[in-house]
Amino acid sequence: MAIDAQDFEGVGRGARSYPLLYLITRVLDSRDLVTNRVVGQDATSVEVHEIFPKSELAKHGYTRAEVNQIANFAFLTSSSASELVGTPPADYLGTCDPEVLRSQWIPADPKLWEIENYREFLDARRELLAAAANDYLQSLLEGRARNERTLAPIRVSEEPDESDARAAQIASLVSELVDMGFAEPALGTEITDPETGRPLAVAEAFWADGLQVGQGSPLVLELDPEEADIARLTELGCEVFTSVDALRGYVQRRSEIASGDRDDDATTTVAEPEPELEAPAEPTEASGAFDRAVLDVIERCRTELRYNPRYFRVMVSQHGALGAARRLLLAPSVSDGFVTLWERQRLDLTMEALVVSAEFAHLFEVDELAVARQRLTDFSYEPVA
Repeated sequence: MAIDAQDFEGVGRGARSYPLLYLITRVLDSRDLVTNRVVGQDATSVEVHEIFPKSELAKHGYTRAEVNQIANFAFLTSSSASELVGTPPADYLGTCDPEVLRSQWIPADPKLWEIENYREFLDARRELLAAAANDYLQSLLEGRARNERTLAPIRVSEEPDESDARAAQIASLVSELVDMGFAEPALGTEITDPETGRPLAVAEAFWADGLQVGQGSPLVLELDPEEADIARLTELGCEVFTSVDALRGYVQRRSEIASGDRDDDATTTVAEPEPELEAPAEPTEASGAFDRAVLDVIERCRTELRYNPRYFRVMVSQHGALGAARRLLLAPSVSDGFVTLWERQRLDLTMEALVVSAEFAHLFEVDELAVARQRLTDFSYEPVA
């Protein structure tokens, strides 16, 4: 059966075309974009390199499904992937040997290396990948395939890109859950309909056998619900979460119920987090000013970005602005709201930016300020002194 360009429209590392890309990279001796040497020739592991950095694609309005297309992936040695991470293709592909580009099936037209032409780049590279895969399969049928050597096994590193706020948030969640004894999920995996084979979602994380193997329903973390068939996933018995904060809250409630610290309130799957009710502290003059500043930031999110930070608003109404800020700073990773503002290049509107501001820093402990500053600097935002 012939392979066509559409077969390389898969999304994420769980897509069916991901192993095919890896296979032809190895058997057809793709060459490293930095060293020019055959990929895996003198390395025990390789990494997935995004030809167009996903952070830049997100800033230019491409959807998460477009950002994570298989046709944007190339396998490189770890050192080369680290050297090129975050670098736009227009800045480095022109310095590569044309033969190296051909070996990685990268279109030669420099216009396609510009970020505004990303979709056209994907189309062109899919055609090149499909042609290479078909040629290899035909060579197997005709006995032309090279078989004089054995390919040494090499590991594909799954290291997350810590410069991506969402990737870092998911990595932190997974690490937290594994430390609690839950199963390791498949990351960035495509979930298909078992009856039709139709893609239903590209899950950020997927526990196919439940959070604890053999116990409970399959669990899906899908952060782009508008690009997934949530209704069908639910019909198939999956618990679907569209928020990292919601999933973390659900797990915490489950753990509290199991330990007897909380009554079983028959909590089921939630798509939005539901913080526990707690009376906010009595406002002082200083905290009242902080309350007003937080409400102003929430309003700016709504008017300037058309983004409604619903979860944060609920936290503020229940715990007060100071209480909500301290709860977020105690969390093991950045919140959904922080990720949204990072994607929109507006970290100035985060709670962390407000906390470290000269006007309000005195309201927080040294360790709280350190957390807020670290989160901002981790994602390339320099707090105003």
